[in-house]
Amino acid sequence: MAAAALAGCAPGRPAAPETGGVPAIGETLRVQHSGRVETVPIDAYAAAVALTEIAPGAVPAAVADALYEAQIIVARTYAVSRRGRHGAEGFDLCDATHCQRYEPARLKSARWAELASRIASRTSRGVLVHDGRLIEAVFHADCGGHTADARDVWGAARPYLVAKRDAVKDPHREWTSDLDAGRLAAVLARDRRTRIDPPLRDLVIVRRDRSGRAARIRIAGPTQVEVDGDVFRAVVTAGLGLRALPSTRFTLRRQGDGWQLRGTGFGHGVGLCQAGALSRARGGAKGAEILGFYYPGAIIRRAPAR
Repeated sequence: MAAAALAGCAPGRPAAPETGGVPAIGETLRVQHSGRVETVPIDAYAAAVALTEIAPGAVPAAVADALYEAQIIVARTYAVSRRGRHGAEGFDLCDATHCQRYEPARLKSARWAELASRIASRTSRGVLVHDGRLIEAVFHADCGGHTADARDVWGAARPYLVAKRDAVKDPHREWTSDLDAGRLAAVLARDRRTRIDPPLRDLVIVRRDRSGRAARIRIAGPTQVEVDGDVFRAVVTAGLGLRALPSTRFTLRRQGDGWQLRGTGFGHGVGLCQAGALSRARGGAKGAEILGFYYPGAIIRRAPAR
């Protein structure tokens, strides 16, 4: 399966549209990489991000073409809609998952570097829009079989970021995580949102969202709190690592001095599912078809540079 990283944080404000048309996107971005700020052509940036974020391995060229076309258009849209995110620091975007993972060396070293550069040129200025505005082009590694609605995850509804069953031929990621009660309690105590009086006695999934994710979780001891599932995951992964809780699409049961979690997927589940996109490309879907599935109602438009 593709090696993919989490990306696409909670939605921010997209760039304002030009009257009656697609927003202008400019020609370059100021990107901080390894502590240095560089001015990078948007197409080169999008190709490098795509090569950094996903690696399909040994697949036919047609499969890689469709996959990278989709990811490059997503990367470009995501970047230009967040231009100036680090404006107070003197640049537009960072090179980490806070923005998008960006390793420019991959433009020379990656298996599909030449293809990605050609696609970036071929799709130059191609962006995803909805009602004349750049979309929130968020993405993630694996939806676990069902994408999530942005309203359920972040409380910000978007008509093109909806919960959809992702029925593809290749299996979605399954995982198991064993969480020791003592270690988990210590991690939860570090954040005021998940802190309770010790000891930690119970975890309960109070409510699931329309994608099957844990939308609300009760943390109980002598006192108790309820938090959103994405808050619980953020606190747990901050203390125990991403693989301790790859997604909020899980079940839990008490096991010894702790809990066993079994789930599917990796990431927040909103927008493009990279695992699903790869499977769709293997099945013959083109880049535009992949984007049409994961961002229903959004369309690809060639934006003016300025």
